[in-house]
Amino acid sequence: LVDMLAEARLRGLSAAGRLNVIYVLGEVPKSWWEGAAGRQAAERLKERLDALEKRREAGTTLIGQETMDRLNVLRRNLNMTAV
Repeated sequence: LVDMLAEARLRGLSAAGRLNVIYVLGEVPKSWWEGAAGRQAAERLKERLDALEKRREAGTTLIGQETMDRLNVLRRNLNMTAV
């Protein structure tokens, strides 16, 4: 699922599909991301979230409020600052 947030893969998803991926990732417990099994996936995910935020700030990607809310849940689970 982490790889679904790569830019090329995101473009192929509908808005609902993007929200679904973000929702499911946000439901993964914080403890898993911090554990041995999740650390590498968490680092890849943080990179993808940073890239997504840069595209949003540049105006090349539009993100609705519901998706932003779910992204912030995910960011908190990864110990990232919410936007």
